[in-house]
Amino acid sequence: MATQTPYEVLGVKSDASSDTGWGLPPQDVNVTVQSAVFNGMDTNYGSEFTIGFDEIGAPLVWCYDLNAKNDMKDGTIVLRAGQFTNTITISAATGEILVN
Repeated sequence: MATQTPYEVLGVKSDASSDTGWGLPPQDVNVTVQSAVFNGMDTNYGSEFTIGFDEIGAPLVWCYDLNAKNDMKDGTIVLRAGQFTNTITISAATGEILVN
C-alpha cells in the first residue's frame, strides 16, 4: 500500500489528501478563462475566439462573421485561479503552445 506524505506547492503546505485528490486548497478547482484572443494573418480575422488546427498541426483562426478560416498570426489565452494567472501563447505556423 502506498504512503501519502505532506508536500508544499507554491508555498501552500498540505497533507496528501483533499476533495480534489491533489492535496491543494479548493481554489485550484476554480480555473477560469480570463481571455482568449486569436488573430489571423488577414486583418478581417482580428480578435477571434475560435482556434482550430490543420492536418499538420498549424493553427487556424475561425471567423463566424465571414464563415471562414485564416492562418493564425498569434494567439493568447489567459487562465486565472484565485490570485494566480497563467498566459498561454500559441505560435503561428507551428502551433507550439507555451505556458508562461
